[in-house]
Amino acid sequence: MLAVSSIPSAIEYCRVIRREMAKKCQEAQYQKYADAPIAIVYSDNQRYERASSLNENKKEEKVIENFKQAKNGLIIVVDKLQTGFDEPKMHTLFLDKEIHDINAVQTISRVNRTCKYKDECHIIDFSFNSVNVQNIREAFNRYCDMNVSNFEPMAELAVMSGLYDELTIQALYVRWFADYVVQKNSTTFCLMMEDAFRQWIEAELQNNPTTIEDNQPEGVDAATALLQRIYRYFCELELLRGVIDFDTKYSNKDFIDFWERYRKIYREVANENRGLIPVGVTFDGIIGLVGEPEVPDEPEEPRDGGGNGRGRGNRAPVNIIELIDALNTEEDAKEQQINLWLQKFETFFVFLASDSRFLAMVKTPGFSHDTINSTYEKLLRRFQRTSHDAQLYKVINENKELMLKTFMDREGTRQARQAEMLQPIEFIMERAAEDTGE
Repeated sequence: MLAVSSIPSAIEYCRVIRREMAKKCQEAQYQKYADAPIAIVYSDNQRYERASSLNENKKEEKVIENFKQAKNGLIIVVDKLQTGFDEPKMHTLFLDKEIHDINAVQTISRVNRTCKYKDECHIIDFSFNSVNVQNIREAFNRYCDMNVSNFEPMAELAVMSGLYDELTIQALYVRWFADYVVQKNSTTFCLMMEDAFRQWIEAELQNNPTTIEDNQPEGVDAATALLQRIYRYFCELELLRGVIDFDTKYSNKDFIDFWERYRKIYREVANENRGLIPVGVTFDGIIGLVGEPEVPDEPEEPRDGGGNGRGRGNRAPVNIIELIDALNTEEDAKEQQINLWLQKFETFFVFLASDSRFLAMVKTPGFSHDTINSTYEKLLRRFQRTSHDAQLYKVINENKELMLKTFMDREGTRQARQAEMLQPIEFIMERAAEDTGE
Protein backbone atom coordinates (compact mmCIF):
# COMPACT_ATOMS: atom_id res chain seq x y z
CA MET A 1 0.00 0.00 0.00
CA LEU A 2 1.14 3.52 -0.86
CA ALA A 3 -0.64 6.20 1.19
CA VAL A 4 -0.36 9.74 -0.24
CA SER A 5 -1.70 13.12 0.82
CA SER A 6 -3.65 14.25 -2.26
CA ILE A 7 -5.51 12.98 -5.32
CA PRO A 8 -3.13 14.68 -7.83
CA SER A 9 -0.19 12.97 -6.13
CA ALA A 10 -1.98 9.61 -6.24
CA ILE A 11 -2.79 9.99 -9.95
CA GLU A 12 0.79 10.94 -10.83
CA TYR A 13 2.18 8.06 -8.75
CA CYS A 14 -0.19 5.66 -10.50
CA ARG A 15 0.82 6.74 -14.00
CA VAL A 16 4.57 6.75 -13.28
CA ILE A 17 4.58 3.42 -11.44
CA ARG A 18 2.54 1.69 -14.14
CA ARG A 19 4.86 3.03 -16.84
CA GLU A 20 8.01 1.94 -15.00
CA MET A 21 6.45 -1.40 -14.07
CA ALA A 22 5.69 -2.13 -17.71
CA LYS A 23 9.31 -1.45 -18.65
CA LYS A 24 10.64 -3.57 -15.83
CA CYS A 25 8.43 -6.54 -16.62
CA GLN A 26 9.91 -6.80 -20.09
CA GLU A 27 13.03 -8.17 -18.42
CA ALA A 28 12.99 -11.95 -18.02
CA GLN A 29 13.51 -11.96 -14.25
CA TYR A 30 10.50 -9.66 -13.66
CA GLN A 31 8.00 -11.13 -16.14
CA LYS A 32 6.29 -13.04 -13.35
CA TYR A 33 5.07 -9.68 -11.95
CA ALA A 34 3.44 -8.56 -15.20
CA ASP A 35 -0.05 -9.37 -13.91
CA ALA A 36 0.43 -7.69 -10.54
CA PRO A 37 -2.26 -4.99 -10.24
CA ILE A 38 -1.32 -1.32 -9.71
CA ALA A 39 -4.62 -0.06 -8.28
CA ILE A 40 -5.71 3.38 -7.08
CA VAL A 41 -8.51 4.23 -4.66
CA TYR A 42 -9.85 7.63 -3.62
CA SER A 43 -13.17 9.42 -3.16
CA ASP A 44 -14.22 11.01 -6.43
CA ASN A 45 -13.86 14.78 -6.68
CA GLN A 46 -15.30 17.00 -9.40
CA ARG A 47 -11.92 18.60 -10.03
CA TYR A 48 -10.21 15.32 -10.93
CA GLU A 49 -10.97 12.31 -13.09
CA ARG A 50 -12.90 9.49 -11.51
CA ALA A 51 -10.91 6.75 -9.80
CA SER A 52 -12.73 4.11 -11.84
CA SER A 53 -11.36 5.60 -15.08
CA LEU A 54 -7.87 4.79 -13.82
CA ASN A 55 -8.91 1.22 -12.91
CA GLU A 56 -10.28 0.09 -16.29
CA ASN A 57 -13.74 1.40 -15.30
CA LYS A 58 -14.01 -1.14 -12.49
CA LYS A 59 -15.95 -0.24 -9.36
CA GLU A 60 -14.04 0.27 -6.16
CA GLU A 61 -15.30 -2.97 -4.62
CA LYS A 62 -14.04 -4.97 -7.60
CA VAL A 63 -10.68 -3.18 -7.56
CA ILE A 64 -10.16 -4.06 -3.90
CA GLU A 65 -11.30 -7.65 -4.46
CA ASN A 66 -8.85 -8.12 -7.34
CA PHE A 67 -6.08 -6.63 -5.25
CA LYS A 68 -6.75 -9.04 -2.38
CA GLN A 69 -6.81 -12.06 -4.68
CA ALA A 70 -3.56 -11.19 -6.43
CA LYS A 71 -0.31 -12.70 -5.20
CA ASN A 72 1.56 -9.41 -5.71
CA GLY A 73 0.42 -5.87 -6.25
CA LEU A 74 0.33 -2.24 -5.13
CA ILE A 75 -2.67 -0.17 -4.11
CA ILE A 76 -2.40 3.63 -3.95
CA VAL A 77 -4.81 5.31 -1.52
CA VAL A 78 -5.87 8.80 -0.48
CA ASP A 79 -7.58 8.76 2.93
CA LYS A 80 -9.07 5.33 2.24
CA LEU A 81 -8.35 1.80 3.45
CA GLN A 82 -6.08 3.12 6.20
CA THR A 83 -8.64 1.93 8.76
CA GLY A 84 -10.75 -1.20 8.71
CA PHE A 85 -9.03 -2.70 5.66
CA ASP A 86 -7.89 -6.21 6.59
CA GLU A 87 -5.64 -8.05 4.16
CA PRO A 88 -3.22 -10.45 5.93
CA LYS A 89 -0.90 -10.68 2.90
CA MET A 90 -0.20 -6.93 3.05
CA HIS A 91 3.53 -6.74 3.70
CA THR A 92 4.81 -3.21 3.02
CA LEU A 93 3.37 0.24 3.65
CA PHE A 94 4.81 3.32 1.91
CA LEU A 95 3.97 6.68 3.51
CA ASP A 96 4.13 9.87 1.48
CA LYS A 97 1.98 11.77 3.93
CA GLU A 98 2.00 12.66 7.61
CA ILE A 99 0.13 10.41 9.99
CA HIS A 100 -0.40 11.10 13.66
CA ASP A 101 -2.45 10.26 16.75
CA ILE A 102 -4.88 7.32 16.51
CA ASN A 103 -4.70 7.44 12.70
CA ALA A 104 -1.01 6.53 12.93
CA VAL A 105 -1.80 3.38 14.92
CA GLN A 106 -4.60 2.40 12.54
CA THR A 107 -2.54 3.04 9.43
CA ILE A 108 0.49 1.11 10.64
CA SER A 109 -1.75 -1.78 11.62
CA ARG A 110 -2.64 -2.45 7.96
CA VAL A 111 0.54 -4.51 7.61
CA ASN A 112 0.81 -6.26 10.96
CA ARG A 113 -1.64 -9.08 10.23
CA THR A 114 -0.13 -12.56 10.12
CA CYS A 115 -0.46 -15.23 7.46
CA LYS A 116 1.43 -18.24 6.15
CA TYR A 117 4.99 -17.48 4.98
CA LYS A 118 4.80 -13.92 6.33
CA ASP A 119 7.06 -13.31 9.31
CA GLU A 120 7.81 -9.60 8.97
CA CYS A 121 6.40 -6.34 7.64
CA HIS A 122 7.94 -3.10 6.41
CA ILE A 123 7.06 0.59 6.74
CA ILE A 124 8.86 2.94 4.33
CA ASP A 125 8.52 6.57 5.39
CA PHE A 126 8.87 9.40 2.85
CA SER A 127 7.48 12.11 5.13
CA PHE A 128 9.26 15.46 5.33
CA ASN A 129 12.09 15.30 7.88
CA SER A 130 10.78 11.82 8.81
CA VAL A 131 8.13 13.46 10.99
CA ASN A 132 6.20 10.18 11.07
CA VAL A 133 8.90 8.49 13.13
CA GLN A 134 8.17 10.63 16.20
CA ASN A 135 4.42 10.71 15.48
CA ILE A 136 4.26 6.91 15.47
CA ARG A 137 6.22 6.66 18.71
CA GLU A 138 3.90 9.09 20.46
CA ALA A 139 0.75 7.40 19.11
CA PHE A 140 1.76 3.88 20.15
CA ASN A 141 2.79 5.11 23.57
CA ARG A 142 -0.52 6.88 24.08
CA TYR A 143 -2.99 4.39 22.66
CA CYS A 144 -1.21 1.04 22.91
CA ASP A 145 0.93 1.61 25.99
CA MET A 146 3.95 0.63 23.90
CA ASN A 147 7.33 2.34 23.67
CA VAL A 148 8.86 2.21 20.20
CA SER A 149 12.60 1.83 20.63
CA ASN A 150 15.18 4.19 19.11
CA PHE A 151 17.45 1.20 18.69
CA GLU A 152 18.15 0.63 14.98
CA PRO A 153 19.61 -2.87 14.52
CA MET A 154 20.38 -2.40 10.84
CA ALA A 155 22.37 0.76 11.54
CA GLU A 156 24.32 -1.02 14.28
CA LEU A 157 24.88 -3.97 11.92
CA ALA A 158 26.39 -1.57 9.39
CA VAL A 159 28.76 -0.27 12.07
CA MET A 160 29.78 -3.80 13.03
CA SER A 161 30.29 -4.74 9.38
CA GLY A 162 32.57 -1.72 8.89
CA LEU A 163 34.60 -2.63 11.96
CA TYR A 164 34.87 -6.23 10.76
CA ASP A 165 36.24 -5.03 7.42
CA GLU A 166 38.78 -2.84 9.22
CA LEU A 167 39.94 -5.72 11.41
CA THR A 168 40.37 -8.09 8.46
CA ILE A 169 42.79 -5.78 6.66
CA GLN A 170 45.06 -5.30 9.66
CA ALA A 171 48.62 -6.47 8.98
CA LEU A 172 48.55 -8.86 11.94
CA TYR A 173 45.35 -10.47 10.68
CA VAL A 174 46.60 -10.83 7.11
CA ARG A 175 49.87 -12.37 8.29
CA TRP A 176 48.63 -14.73 10.99
CA PHE A 177 44.90 -15.49 10.95
CA ALA A 178 44.76 -18.13 8.20
CA ASP A 179 47.60 -20.06 9.87
CA TYR A 180 45.97 -19.61 13.27
CA VAL A 181 42.76 -21.30 12.10
CA VAL A 182 44.79 -24.36 11.10
CA GLN A 183 47.36 -24.42 13.94
CA LYS A 184 45.46 -22.89 16.87
CA ASN A 185 46.00 -26.08 18.92
CA SER A 186 49.76 -25.90 18.45
CA THR A 187 51.40 -24.34 21.48
CA THR A 188 54.59 -23.60 19.51
CA PHE A 189 52.70 -21.75 16.80
CA CYS A 190 50.57 -19.76 19.24
CA LEU A 191 53.64 -18.67 21.22
CA MET A 192 55.34 -17.58 18.01
CA MET A 193 52.27 -15.63 16.90
CA GLU A 194 51.82 -13.96 20.28
CA ASP A 195 55.50 -13.02 20.29
CA ALA A 196 54.96 -11.27 16.95
CA PHE A 197 51.98 -9.45 18.46
CA ARG A 198 54.14 -8.41 21.40
CA GLN A 199 56.97 -7.06 19.26
CA TRP A 200 54.62 -5.00 17.09
CA ILE A 201 52.75 -3.56 20.08
CA GLU A 202 56.00 -2.70 21.88
CA ALA A 203 57.29 -0.90 18.80
CA GLU A 204 54.09 1.13 18.50
CA LEU A 205 53.90 2.05 22.18
CA GLN A 206 57.60 2.86 22.65
CA ASN A 207 58.64 4.39 19.34
CA ASN A 208 55.44 6.38 18.70
CA PRO A 209 55.64 6.05 14.88
CA THR A 210 54.69 9.02 12.76
CA THR A 211 52.78 7.03 10.14
CA ILE A 212 49.09 7.28 11.00
CA GLU A 213 46.25 5.37 9.34
CA ASP A 214 43.54 7.41 7.64
CA ASN A 215 40.88 6.35 10.15
CA GLN A 216 43.16 6.40 13.21
CA PRO A 217 42.31 8.96 15.94
CA GLU A 218 44.79 11.80 16.19
CA GLY A 219 47.39 11.30 18.93
CA VAL A 220 46.63 7.57 19.33
CA ASP A 221 49.25 5.00 18.34
CA ALA A 222 48.30 2.20 15.95
CA ALA A 223 48.35 -0.51 18.63
CA THR A 224 45.92 1.37 20.87
CA ALA A 225 43.73 2.36 17.91
CA LEU A 226 43.46 -1.32 16.99
CA LEU A 227 42.53 -2.20 20.57
CA GLN A 228 39.76 0.41 20.48
CA ARG A 229 38.36 -1.07 17.27
CA ILE A 230 38.34 -4.52 18.85
CA TYR A 231 36.49 -3.19 21.92
CA ARG A 232 33.93 -1.47 19.73
CA TYR A 233 33.47 -4.56 17.58
CA PHE A 234 32.84 -6.79 20.60
CA CYS A 235 30.35 -4.26 21.95
CA GLU A 236 28.39 -4.17 18.68
CA LEU A 237 28.43 -7.97 18.47
CA GLU A 238 26.95 -8.40 21.94
CA LEU A 239 24.41 -5.66 21.28
CA LEU A 240 23.04 -7.44 18.20
CA ARG A 241 23.16 -11.04 19.40
CA GLY A 242 19.65 -12.37 19.85
CA VAL A 243 18.14 -9.26 18.26
CA ILE A 244 18.60 -9.86 14.52
CA ASP A 245 20.14 -12.56 12.38
CA PHE A 246 23.51 -11.74 10.84
CA ASP A 247 26.26 -13.53 8.94
CA THR A 248 27.98 -16.13 11.12
CA LYS A 249 31.38 -14.76 10.08
CA TYR A 250 30.88 -11.88 12.53
CA SER A 251 30.70 -14.26 15.50
CA ASN A 252 33.19 -16.83 14.19
CA LYS A 253 34.92 -18.36 17.21
CA ASP A 254 38.38 -18.33 15.63
CA PHE A 255 37.97 -14.67 14.67
CA ILE A 256 36.92 -13.71 18.21
CA ASP A 257 39.66 -15.79 19.86
CA PHE A 258 42.30 -14.35 17.54
CA TRP A 259 41.54 -10.76 18.61
CA GLU A 260 41.13 -11.82 22.25
CA ARG A 261 44.74 -12.96 22.12
CA TYR A 262 45.79 -9.56 20.77
CA ARG A 263 43.85 -7.82 23.54
CA LYS A 264 45.55 -9.97 26.18
CA ILE A 265 49.04 -9.29 24.80
CA TYR A 266 48.31 -5.55 24.55
CA ARG A 267 47.43 -5.36 28.24
CA GLU A 268 50.56 -7.25 29.24
CA VAL A 269 52.82 -5.05 27.11
CA ALA A 270 51.15 -1.87 28.29
CA ASN A 271 51.61 -2.84 31.92
CA GLU A 272 55.28 -3.68 31.40
CA ASN A 273 56.36 -0.80 29.16
CA ARG A 274 54.19 2.11 30.19
CA GLY A 275 54.26 1.82 33.98
CA LEU A 276 50.57 1.02 34.30
CA ILE A 277 49.15 -0.01 37.63
CA PRO A 278 47.84 -3.60 37.47
CA VAL A 279 44.25 -2.65 36.72
CA GLY A 280 42.73 -3.03 33.30
CA VAL A 281 39.39 -3.21 31.55
CA THR A 282 38.09 -6.25 29.75
CA PHE A 283 34.87 -7.14 27.95
CA ASP A 284 33.19 -10.06 29.68
CA GLY A 285 31.25 -11.19 26.60
CA ILE A 286 27.84 -10.83 28.23
CA ILE A 287 27.00 -7.42 29.56
CA GLY A 288 29.79 -4.90 29.83
CA LEU A 289 33.14 -4.11 31.33
CA VAL A 290 34.65 -5.58 34.48
CA GLY A 291 37.92 -4.92 36.26
CA GLU A 292 40.78 -7.36 36.00
CA PRO A 293 42.17 -9.07 39.13
CA GLU A 294 45.05 -7.32 40.82
CA VAL A 295 48.57 -8.64 40.37
CA PRO A 296 50.54 -9.28 43.61
CA ASP A 297 53.34 -6.83 44.39
CA GLU A 298 56.90 -7.94 43.72
CA PRO A 299 58.90 -8.84 46.87
CA GLU A 300 60.81 -5.84 48.19
CA GLU A 301 64.56 -6.14 48.04
CA PRO A 302 67.30 -4.31 50.05
CA ARG A 303 68.07 -0.77 48.96
CA ASP A 304 71.66 -0.70 50.28
CA GLY A 305 73.27 -1.76 47.03
CA GLY A 306 73.07 -5.48 47.72
CA GLY A 307 71.54 -7.99 45.36
CA ASN A 308 71.20 -7.32 41.68
CA GLY A 309 69.84 -3.80 41.92
CA ARG A 310 66.33 -4.78 40.80
CA GLY A 311 64.57 -3.94 44.08
CA ARG A 312 61.47 -1.77 44.10
CA GLY A 313 63.55 1.15 45.37
CA ASN A 314 65.63 1.09 42.16
CA ARG A 315 62.79 1.02 39.65
CA ALA A 316 62.84 3.54 36.81
CA PRO A 317 60.48 6.44 37.47
CA VAL A 318 56.99 6.16 36.03
CA ASN A 319 56.07 8.54 33.21
CA ILE A 320 52.89 9.97 34.73
CA ILE A 321 51.72 11.53 31.44
CA GLU A 322 51.87 8.18 29.64
CA LEU A 323 50.20 6.54 32.63
CA ILE A 324 47.28 8.97 32.51
CA ASP A 325 46.94 8.65 28.73
CA ALA A 326 46.80 4.87 28.94
CA LEU A 327 44.26 4.91 31.77
CA ASN A 328 42.11 7.42 29.87
CA THR A 329 42.08 5.16 26.81
CA GLU A 330 40.69 2.25 28.77
CA GLU A 331 38.36 4.46 30.80
CA ASP A 332 36.86 5.76 27.55
CA ALA A 333 35.98 2.21 26.56
CA LYS A 334 34.39 1.61 29.96
CA GLU A 335 32.51 4.91 29.82
CA GLN A 336 31.13 4.00 26.42
CA GLN A 337 29.66 0.80 27.81
CA ILE A 338 28.25 2.53 30.89
CA ASN A 339 26.58 5.21 28.76
CA LEU A 340 25.11 2.53 26.51
CA TRP A 341 23.49 0.80 29.49
CA LEU A 342 22.37 4.11 31.00
CA GLN A 343 20.45 4.75 27.78
CA LYS A 344 18.98 1.25 27.84
CA PHE A 345 17.86 1.55 31.48
CA GLU A 346 16.42 4.99 30.77
CA THR A 347 14.23 3.38 28.09
CA PHE A 348 12.89 0.95 30.68
CA PHE A 349 12.31 3.65 33.30
CA VAL A 350 10.42 5.78 30.76
CA PHE A 351 8.27 2.75 30.03
CA LEU A 352 7.48 2.32 33.75
CA ALA A 353 6.77 6.02 34.16
CA SER A 354 4.33 5.95 31.22
CA ASP A 355 1.95 3.86 33.35
CA SER A 356 0.23 6.58 35.38
CA ARG A 357 -1.31 4.12 37.86
CA PHE A 358 2.03 2.53 38.70
CA LEU A 359 3.73 5.93 38.88
CA ALA A 360 1.07 7.09 41.35
CA MET A 361 1.69 4.00 43.51
CA VAL A 362 5.41 4.71 43.61
CA LYS A 363 4.99 8.36 44.52
CA THR A 364 2.12 7.95 47.00
CA PRO A 365 2.85 6.72 50.56
CA GLY A 366 0.66 3.94 51.90
CA PHE A 367 0.81 1.35 49.12
CA SER A 368 2.18 -1.97 50.33
CA HIS A 369 5.26 -3.52 48.79
CA ASP A 370 3.18 -6.51 47.59
CA THR A 371 0.76 -4.24 45.74
CA ILE A 372 3.56 -2.30 44.04
CA ASN A 373 5.45 -5.49 43.21
CA SER A 374 2.35 -7.14 41.72
CA THR A 375 1.80 -4.21 39.35
CA TYR A 376 5.51 -4.13 38.56
CA GLU A 377 5.43 -7.81 37.54
CA LYS A 378 2.58 -7.10 35.11
CA LEU A 379 4.53 -4.22 33.59
CA LEU A 380 7.56 -6.47 33.19
CA ARG A 381 5.50 -8.97 31.20
CA ARG A 382 4.15 -6.15 29.06
CA PHE A 383 7.66 -4.82 28.51
CA GLN A 384 8.78 -8.29 27.39
CA ARG A 385 6.02 -8.35 24.75
CA THR A 386 6.72 -4.87 23.43
CA SER A 387 10.47 -4.46 23.80
CA HIS A 388 12.70 -4.98 20.77
CA ASP A 389 15.78 -5.35 22.96
CA ALA A 390 16.00 -8.94 24.16
CA GLN A 391 19.34 -8.30 25.85
CA LEU A 392 17.92 -5.43 27.90
CA TYR A 393 14.91 -7.49 29.03
CA LYS A 394 17.19 -10.36 30.07
CA VAL A 395 19.26 -8.05 32.28
CA ILE A 396 16.17 -6.37 33.77
CA ASN A 397 14.48 -9.68 34.50
CA GLU A 398 17.58 -11.04 36.24
CA ASN A 399 17.83 -7.90 38.38
CA LYS A 400 14.19 -6.88 38.65
CA GLU A 401 14.20 -6.12 42.38
CA LEU A 402 17.23 -3.88 41.97
CA MET A 403 15.65 -2.14 38.99
CA LEU A 404 12.41 -1.54 40.92
CA LYS A 405 14.30 -0.03 43.84
CA THR A 406 16.31 2.17 41.49
CA PHE A 407 13.14 3.38 39.78
CA MET A 408 11.44 4.17 43.10
CA ASP A 409 14.50 6.03 44.34
CA ARG A 410 14.76 7.78 41.00
CA GLU A 411 11.24 9.10 41.18
CA GLY A 412 11.78 10.20 44.77
CA THR A 413 15.01 12.11 44.17
CA ARG A 414 15.32 12.78 40.47
CA GLN A 415 18.17 15.21 40.92
CA ALA A 416 20.40 12.31 42.00
CA ARG A 417 19.34 10.04 39.17
CA GLN A 418 22.70 9.69 37.45
CA ALA A 419 24.56 8.63 40.58
CA GLU A 420 21.85 6.13 41.54
CA MET A 421 21.81 4.50 38.13
CA LEU A 422 25.59 3.99 38.09
CA GLN A 423 25.49 1.85 41.24
CA PRO A 424 23.17 -0.88 39.87
CA ILE A 425 25.11 -0.89 36.60
CA GLU A 426 28.33 -1.71 38.43
CA PHE A 427 26.53 -4.28 40.57
CA ILE A 428 25.03 -5.98 37.50
CA MET A 429 28.43 -6.02 35.80
CA GLU A 430 29.99 -7.70 38.83
CA ARG A 431 27.21 -10.29 38.92
CA ALA A 432 27.64 -11.05 35.21
CA ALA A 433 31.39 -11.44 35.73
CA GLU A 434 30.83 -13.87 38.60
CA ASP A 435 28.35 -15.91 36.51
CA THR A 436 30.95 -16.39 33.77
CA GLY A 437 33.80 -17.07 36.18
CA GLU A 438 35.86 -14.09 35.02
